[in-house]
Amino acid sequence: MRPEDRLQVHCAKYLKAALPAPGFFSGIEHARKQSLYSGMVQKAKGIKRGLADLNIWYMGRYIGFELKVKSPISPAQQAFGVAMQDNGFRWFVVRSVCELHDLLVSLNIPVLPSMRLLTMPYDAALSVPAPKTKTATRPPRQRNPTAKELARAREWYAVRDKG
Repeated sequence: MRPEDRLQVHCAKYLKAALPAPGFFSGIEHARKQSLYSGMVQKAKGIKRGLADLNIWYMGRYIGFELKVKSPISPAQQAFGVAMQDNGFRWFVVRSVCELHDLLVSLNIPVLPSMRLLTMPYDAALSVPAPKTKTATRPPRQRNPTAKELARAREWYAVRDKG
């Protein structure tokens, strides 16, 4: 799993526990590898690049969070952030679950201060490299029989059918 994906998973777990009602949050799945055709279909449907990874709606407010571990912000992501701020919404770059908590508190979203303790194991887990997953090994592929082996098998079955 990519570092940004791991951060998003941990942020979603935190928000599930910490975001008070009637708050709502959602992540966005950005398809990385796609065909030219599916990219054209997404573009025709109005799907744009640069949308925030994590979105929160709370009491008439929208807050977008772009999750980054080490990589820089792309021009499309920066343009989305500027567009959100120009429209009166909030947009932030977040690099840890603890930073997400601190931003929510600074935005006067009533998150319990003790929820900051919940962020620490998540951030600690991010500092450890993701475990390598083993790929499934296939059994060795059987080779095709040679012409000589096929002829011998036909001969054997022909003799058996007669007897």
